[in-house]
Parts: sequence; C-alpha cells; structure tokens
Amino acid sequence: MRADKLLRFFYELRTEVLKTARRVPTAHRTHIKHLELPKDLARMGPKPPGTTGFFIGDSAGGSGWLVRLPNGTQVPYYVDLPDDIGVVDMTIRGAPLLHLGQPVLDDSAASLSSLYVNYLRNLLDDADKVFGH
Repeated sequence: MRADKLLRFFYELRTEVLKTARRVPTAHRTHIKHLELPKDLARMGPKPPGTTGFFIGDSAGGSGWLVRLPNGTQVPYYVDLPDDIGVVDMTIRGAPLLHLGQPVLDDSAASLSSLYVNYLRNLLDDADKVFGH
C-alpha cells in the first residue's frame, strides 16, 4: 500500500484528519452539458411558493430553487439536476491520479474513495481466503 500514491494519500489524509480535526480539502465543480432556458427549468419540478430564481452548483455542490420566506430570508430548495443537463461533483484537492500503476480517469471524490474502499475490500477478501475465520 505504501508504494501506491492514491492509497498513501488516503492513509495520510485520514491520519491528519483524525489527529488535527482538519477538514478534507475539497472543491466542487460544475459541468453544464446542455441547458435551454427557460424550457429546462420545467424539468426541475414545480417552483415552490416564493421562488426568486434557480441556481446550479452552490457551495454545497447542490442545485435548486431560491425561495424567499415570509420573513424575507432567502433559502435554497434543492432538486436533482438531470444528468443530461449537467453534473456537479466534489473533488479532493491534491489527490494523485495514479492507482496501482494505472491513471485514474475519474477524479471525483466519489470515484477516488471507491477505488480506496475497493482496494481495502479486496485486501480483506484475500486475507480471509488465506487465514479463514
């Protein structure tokens, strides 16, 4: 595991987060594939009462309607963005893009984490085959 850049990255990140309570350095990115306004807004479901606008890819990585409450504050009302319109995902800053000697093609946090967890799952499966329980 030490020789693999991605596995080492996750190990060191986990250790640092546990020891210092530091947050994982993430970023969000948005890729709009195709969006026709105002036609595609109808695909987001009915507008909630008090809607003042629509947003894609806020600081939490979500998309949805902006809604003004009776007290004047504005809050997000999140909806699922259809994949054919666009994708908002999270990345982990500084993550290596090489795993088990192969380039990582999807650098989203979900994909990188999945590679790490799958490696650990396979490691445990192999240990179970060798040592049994």
